[in-house]
Amino acid sequence: MVKITFKDVGQGDSILIEWLTKTKQLKLGIIDCKSKAGKNPILEHIIKENIKEIDFIVLSHPHTDHYSGMTELLTFCSANNVRINKFCHTLKDIEIEYWKYLEPNITNSTELFKVFEIVLNSYNKNLQEIIKLDFDYRIYLTDEYYLRCLSPSHFEKAEYISTLGSIPEKNRMKRSRVANLLSTLFKLKLDDKFVLFTSDVEKITFQRITQKNLDLFTDKTNLLSQIPHHGSETNHEPSFWSALNKINQCCAMVSAGEHKSYNHPHYEVVNYFYSLGYNVESTNIINGMKQHVLDIQLKSLALDSDSLIAEEFYVSGDKVYEF
Repeated sequence: MVKITFKDVGQGDSILIEWLTKTKQLKLGIIDCKSKAGKNPILEHIIKENIKEIDFIVLSHPHTDHYSGMTELLTFCSANNVRINKFCHTLKDIEIEYWKYLEPNITNSTELFKVFEIVLNSYNKNLQEIIKLDFDYRIYLTDEYYLRCLSPSHFEKAEYISTLGSIPEKNRMKRSRVANLLSTLFKLKLDDKFVLFTSDVEKITFQRITQKNLDLFTDKTNLLSQIPHHGSETNHEPSFWSALNKINQCCAMVSAGEHKSYNHPHYEVVNYFYSLGYNVESTNIINGMKQHVLDIQLKSLALDSDSLIAEEFYVSGDKVYEF
C-alpha cells in the first residue's frame, strides 16, 4: 500500500508519501514543505502521528513556495531526535556564487541558506545522508517500489548556468525564475504502473524526456500525475502528456493557491488535461479550476444529472490517493 497526500498549502507544494514494508512497518517520505497562514501542515502531521523516523526529505528546487516550512520541520526533527535517513536537493554542480540568485530577494535567500545550515549541522546526528540529486538517482521505498529522478540532469543544469549568464544581474526576479530548471521530476514506480511528481519542471525537460523515450511511453501505465508549476501555461508541454499511457479515470493533480499575479492554475492547462480524459483535481478551486468546475456543472445540468457536481475532487483541501 502506498498513500500519497498533497497538503493544501495554498500556492506551493507539500507532499507526503507513506507506505508499508513487507513487515507492515509504516514508512514516510516528504517532497517539499511549505507553511501556510502561520501553519505547517507537514510538521503538524509529524507531531500528530508521533513520527520518529523520516525516510527521505526532498527539496524539489530552491523556491520559497516549496521550502518555507522546511526550517521549522528540520529544527523540530533535530531538537526531538527524529531520524532523517536522507535529505535530497538539486543544487549539485551549482556553485555557491549562484545561490544568491535563486530567490528574488535577500530575505528568501537568507531562509534558503538557513535550511542548508540546519541540514549541515544535523549531518551525522539525526540526519544520516545528504544527497545531491542527479539523473537516474533512485530512492527505494521497497525492493520493487522506488522514486526515480528523471530531472534535473546535466542538460538542465547546463541550461540553467547558460541562461543565467544572459540575464543582467539587476534583474533578480527573472534570474530567480530560471531556477525552475533545477526542479525535480520523479517517477514513482509501483509494479508496472507509475506516479509522476513534477514540481515546477520546465517545458524543455518534458521535451528531452519525450525525445529520449525514457520508458514512460511503452508498456508503463500512469496512475496519477502532478500538473507542473501549479498549472502554469508556460510549463505545459502537450507532446509529453499526450504520449503517456494512463489508466481509466487517471487523476491530474494541481497544487495552487491565491497569488496576486500568477492566477494558477490556468484554464487552458486544466481544460487540456480534461480533454485527454484525466480527472483534474486541485487543492483549491480557484482561477482556471473554478472555471473548469463551472463547465462541469453546466454540462451536468444539461444532462439533467447532479452526479458529477457532488464529486469530492471539486472541493478544496488536501487530496489523498491510495494505491
